[in-house]
Amino acid sequence: MNLGVNSAAACACRLVAKCVSVRMSGCVSHGARSIGVSCAARLHEPLSSISRRPLTCHHNPRPRTERSASSYICGGKRGATRLENFKGARLPSGRITCCMGESSEMAFLEDAGTAPVFTSDITVQTIENLTADIQAHYLQALDRIEGLELAECTFGNTAGALAEAHGVAAERSASVTLPGFVHADKDVRAASNSAKDVLKKMFDTTFLRQRVYQRLAAVNLRDLPDGSEERRLTEGYLAAFERMGSALGLSPASEGSYNVSLKAPEMVPVTQMASSEAARKKMTEAKGRQCLEANRALLEEVLRLRHECATMLGHESHAEYAVAPKMAAHPDTAVSFQRRLVEQLRPALAADKARLLDLKQSEVAPAGGEQTSLQAWDTAYYTRVHKETLGVDETEIQKYFPMEHVKRETLRLYEELLCLRFQRLPEAQVWHNDVEAYAVYDDSDGEWQLCGHFFLDLHPRAGKYSHQCVYPLRPAYVHASEEARGDRVHPACVIIGNMTKSTSERPALMRFREVETFFHEFGHVVHCVCAKVKHSPFAWAWSAVPWPGGVQQDFLEVPSMMLENWMYSPDVLRRLSQHFERPDESLPADVIRSITESRSALCGLHYQRQLFLGMYDLAIHSGPVPYSYNGKHELDATQLYHEMMADIAGVKCPEGTFPAASWYHLCMGYDAGYYGYLWSEVYAADLFSEFHQSEAGCMNSALGRRYRDMILSRGAAEDGMGMLRGFLQREPSQQPFLERVGI
Repeated sequence: MNLGVNSAAACACRLVAKCVSVRMSGCVSHGARSIGVSCAARLHEPLSSISRRPLTCHHNPRPRTERSASSYICGGKRGATRLENFKGARLPSGRITCCMGESSEMAFLEDAGTAPVFTSDITVQTIENLTADIQAHYLQALDRIEGLELAECTFGNTAGALAEAHGVAAERSASVTLPGFVHADKDVRAASNSAKDVLKKMFDTTFLRQRVYQRLAAVNLRDLPDGSEERRLTEGYLAAFERMGSALGLSPASEGSYNVSLKAPEMVPVTQMASSEAARKKMTEAKGRQCLEANRALLEEVLRLRHECATMLGHESHAEYAVAPKMAAHPDTAVSFQRRLVEQLRPALAADKARLLDLKQSEVAPAGGEQTSLQAWDTAYYTRVHKETLGVDETEIQKYFPMEHVKRETLRLYEELLCLRFQRLPEAQVWHNDVEAYAVYDDSDGEWQLCGHFFLDLHPRAGKYSHQCVYPLRPAYVHASEEARGDRVHPACVIIGNMTKSTSERPALMRFREVETFFHEFGHVVHCVCAKVKHSPFAWAWSAVPWPGGVQQDFLEVPSMMLENWMYSPDVLRRLSQHFERPDESLPADVIRSITESRSALCGLHYQRQLFLGMYDLAIHSGPVPYSYNGKHELDATQLYHEMMADIAGVKCPEGTFPAASWYHLCMGYDAGYYGYLWSEVYAADLFSEFHQSEAGCMNSALGRRYRDMILSRGAAEDGMGMLRGFLQREPSQQPFLERVGI
């Protein structure tokens, strides 16, 4: 359970106020905190005046009482605010629209539930009003806990009540945080990002309230069964308070020329495809200088404050503070994990660099060029060239991946593997015409029942978040309040993507890496919507949202990275591919073989880059400046970046650049946590080995259902290592990963 503040930007001291306020300047709309989110919400009369008003279904005028917490954010006597845009999209029973836009008789899908509704007509004032209302109700809940006598403290009125308050506030927060990612109006995006900061501080400072901590600590843990969600929740909350110093008695504080952006959909094709070294160099250097002047000093200040906060809380460093609640538990574990791989991969890195340098020299020599060297702006380009020598022609392969076909088949594959059903909701209210809404059903109780909702917002537009991510919109939990006791809140999320949009003349064609990314992101979707937990802090979430919760950060990527392996199954590649001009033709067998065989190509170069970033992240969070590395001392953050990149990644960072100035992970909750990507991939490979070795192959639906029930549905109700052991029925191993990369 990830209940701690993701950076030491809120600590049990007055220094916190300053640390919380430090923001990285916005870089292509994704600065440190500037990646807020929000949607459309319209405020109406208080719920206390309407209570449980019958809800009229979209397709069926017959009134019915809707018990789901999504219809009204708070119910009855709570006197909260009614959110009309959360009414929910419903479909009639009988003939329905299925996930792929086909009609079929599926009587078991009688009710699409109450999908969150987000429209584009939200205003700055609405965001401000709703944010204030969320704060008011959340703080009232904390005040009620603080008002308890110690002798009357129980799980229900302390940890249970706090989880309920977290869940309701998190559910409502998506309405004011999604617009920062997707809204067209810059003023609305700015208001949304500001609201996210306000809510993040509200959630974070919960763990500075000593009276709340004292009442949680007054609960007799022996009354809560070992292994129960209630016991894990209470212990998790206590640990979060203690990590913030609440147990220390401290006081809380307040051809031709083109204009190309630095967004990935435009930048990556240039670095991969431009035969002009000068063009690649210009793009790489521009990316490396992005936000440099605005952000370098701010990043250095953030690092200083994080270290100071961590030491005040009794930790040696921010890295020690940040890694403590994760699977690794201590930065030394994460560092040694990476160091072993760095040394094991050095021979592969040297061989990869030699291959790419030979390719570059073969281009330079015929043109009369002199002996050259491999530069940072060469790696993406010659990686593509090298893969073409293996039969992987990115341009030709792209013709087999029209986006609509990939999307349709990806959803079908996930349905098959995990025993799920996805139902398109064409009537759902959404924030843009490009957005699609779906309901999700599972058969965990012997019949098809609603388990969640997801949205797809896949195309770029002005002002939208410029990368790929899955953003939680509603946590999974069961209401414990008197007005709605026992009502299950179904989780919801959205894939925010930046994929080219199809036109009437030509479908959008996806690069193979984009197909892989979409498959990966959908792994996060099913992790979110399959969660069946009682308490919202155990629901799927990550550091992009202001509310606390989610699995351990270095486990977060495990399920989606495990599912990436399906992209290298010949059967799956045949299903995902369809030539955009010849629909009956899928990828040829020799091309599929080339793709699967090329997966481990240049793995030294690829993984050493990952290891460099993970090692650098831990290094800058392991102590104050100046830093030392490889016998060099008195290094600042920029100099350390250059030294470590040259040593570990094997290429020099261009002079005058500092890519970490726009590396949003450092200020988006991945501080001292970037190692988790490769950590997750190692354990994901072990999970996949169970499917790979099974007689039914990787589309083994019985094993898929077991994976859904033992990993996805558990959310954070169990620690990551415990879930791995439970599913594998043995100790996890790094060997499948090492074998895959040829070590």
